[in-house]
Amino acid sequence: MHQIRALVWKDLQMHWRAAGLLLLGWPIGVRLLVLIPHTSPGANPAALLVEVTMVSLLLFVAVAVGLATTLVERERTKETFAWLRTLPVSDAHIVAGKCATGLVFHVVGFAAWWVVLGRIAPALTVPQVMSVWCVTAVIASVPLVSQIASSGRLVAVAPVTVLALGLLAGPMLGRWPSAAAQATRAWNGSLEHLLIWMGCLAMYLLLAAVAYWRFHADDTHVLVD
Repeated sequence: MHQIRALVWKDLQMHWRAAGLLLLGWPIGVRLLVLIPHTSPGANPAALLVEVTMVSLLLFVAVAVGLATTLVERERTKETFAWLRTLPVSDAHIVAGKCATGLVFHVVGFAAWWVVLGRIAPALTVPQVMSVWCVTAVIASVPLVSQIASSGRLVAVAPVTVLALGLLAGPMLGRWPSAAAQATRAWNGSLEHLLIWMGCLAMYLLLAAVAYWRFHADDTHVLVD
């Protein structure tokens, strides 16, 4: 574990400035983009919540792509991966360190979003907040894994595809009222969120395993180039 902690600390020291600008800037951007059209007294609060959610998702994907590029591509161009492989760390440590750093950044960005948006953020229960964090953590891991596994070729396409599939699921549920009602009851429940957390954990571990498999399979010179 101390190898992973050392790698995470190295990432934080190297990338905290660029990551900080992204993580603190994106909720400010959401607030500005959403509040400008709603400065009139007759603004619709329900429409405001929808716009907050949609703008947040779009900017969140952009930030996730930016963080993945910062964490992986910058080190690939600087040949940091080749240098790390000369140290007593394994490929599993390197990939686990990147995933752990991504989770640290996700916690910071999630907290910044709630602090900056404040009262205009959707009202959620504690289990719902945790489920949103878990789902967005999985979405944020997709560009990171894509950057590690495919040298950035899918880093922008993969999270957009996942987000698009999620957004399309809503209208599809509307065609089956019983399924939509069950989804609503599950979202408003408590124990059902445990299944969401377990599913997100399994998906995150699967993505990390794919990243390790691709990272370990490639030669060092391929990873650097």
